[in-house]
Amino acid sequence: MIEISEAQFEREVIETSHRLPVLVDFWAPWCGPCRTLSPVLERLSLALQGEVSMVKVNADHAPKLSQRYGVRSIPMVLLFRAGRVVDQFTGAKPEAQIRSFIQPHLPRPEDADLVAARRLREQGDLEAAAHAFERVLAVNPGHLAARSEWVYCLLESGCYSEAANAFEPLRSALHADPSLSDARIATLAVFVEAGQALQAARLAEGAEAVPNREAAASPEAVPNRVAAASPEAVLSREAAASPEAVPNTEGTLEGRLLAAQRHMLASRWRPAIDLLLGILSEDRKFSPDRIRKSLLAIFALCPDQALVGQSRRRLSSLLN
Repeated sequence: MIEISEAQFEREVIETSHRLPVLVDFWAPWCGPCRTLSPVLERLSLALQGEVSMVKVNADHAPKLSQRYGVRSIPMVLLFRAGRVVDQFTGAKPEAQIRSFIQPHLPRPEDADLVAARRLREQGDLEAAAHAFERVLAVNPGHLAARSEWVYCLLESGCYSEAANAFEPLRSALHADPSLSDARIATLAVFVEAGQALQAARLAEGAEAVPNREAAASPEAVPNRVAAASPEAVLSREAAASPEAVPNTEGTLEGRLLAAQRHMLASRWRPAIDLLLGILSEDRKFSPDRIRKSLLAIFALCPDQALVGQSRRRLSSLLN
C-alpha cells in the first residue's frame, strides 16, 4: 500500500479507477484511529492484490484534496470507480467489515463481457452483442441493466418474440420490488409491445418468421446489420420494416401507427414522431394510449433534446 501526494492523485487514483477499484485512505501520523486502521488495510491490500488498488494520502499534506472530497475527520476512506467516489466510511473498522465494504465493488467475471457487449452493439454487430449479453446473464441472471440492454439489442435486430421473452424477468422484478426504477422499465415495455404489434401484423398476413439466429444474421435478412434471433419464429428488422411486414394498410391510421413503431424501433425518431402526431391531429380517439406511450418512450430515449422540446410543444398544442 503506497502513500501518494496530491500531484500523483490523478494518475494513481482517477486514471487507475477506470481499470479497477481504488481505495484511498486519508490519514495523518498523529491520528490514533489511523494507526489502528493502517495495518488492517495493509493486510487487505496484499490479500486483494490485482483486484483493488489501495493508496494512502496524508491529509495534512493534501489540503486541496481534503477540501475537494470533504475530508473533515480522519481516517476517512473513499472508494473510487470510473473516476468518481462510489462509497466511503470514516473511523477504524474491523477487517471483516472492510471486506464487506469492498466486495460489491470488486471486478466481477461478467464485467468484461458487458463492456464487450456494449461496444459490439455500438458498432452494429448485434448478433455478437446479443451473445455477449447472454454470457453476462448466464453468470449473473439478476443483472437488470444488462438484461435491459439485451432486450434493446434484440429489438434492434428485429427479434421481437425473443425480446418479449427476455423482458419478462424485468417485469417480474418490478412487481417484486416496486422501488426499482420503473420509468426505464416502463419505457422498454413500450418498445417490446411495439415489436409484438409489428410481428403480429406480419404474421396476420401469413408471412413466415426467420427460422433461427443465423438466418436472421444473414446479409439477405439484415443488410448492413448482423441480427440476433431465437430458434423460435422471429423477424429480422429489415424484414419487419418492409412493405410486406404489415398488412397493406399504409393509408389507414393503423398502418401509419405500425410504420411509426417501425421507425421507433430503428431509432428514427423524427419520422416516428411526425407520424404519431399526424395520427393524433387527424383522430384523437384512435389508439390514444398506444400513441401517448410511444411518444413518451421516444421522448425518454431520443438524444436530440431540441427535437424532443419541439415535439412536446406540438403534442401540447394538439391536446389543448
